[in-house]
Amino acid sequence: MRAPGRAVRRERRLEALVLEQQTHPPPDSADTVSAMLDGVRELGLAALPWDRDSRTLQARMQFVRALARNDLHDWPRATMRHWQPISSDG
Repeated sequence: MRAPGRAVRRERRLEALVLEQQTHPPPDSADTVSAMLDGVRELGLAALPWDRDSRTLQARMQFVRALARNDLHDWPRATMRHWQPISSDG
């Protein structure tokens, strides 16, 4: 992961030979967060790097949801729809 505020460099290569090199300014953090959320909405929560504890929580929530017979909202998807990112601007 690159540090905030650093430029992005793209290179097109043919083995060791650099064919093209471009430097781009760092993307806006709000745009980055928005794009990440759009990707998760499109690909689903399975695209995230869940650890063991997160998978356990998911399984528990699915179990509770099954017991409640639809009285509990679709927790992960509902959470993602209404989630507001934390501002990284300070």
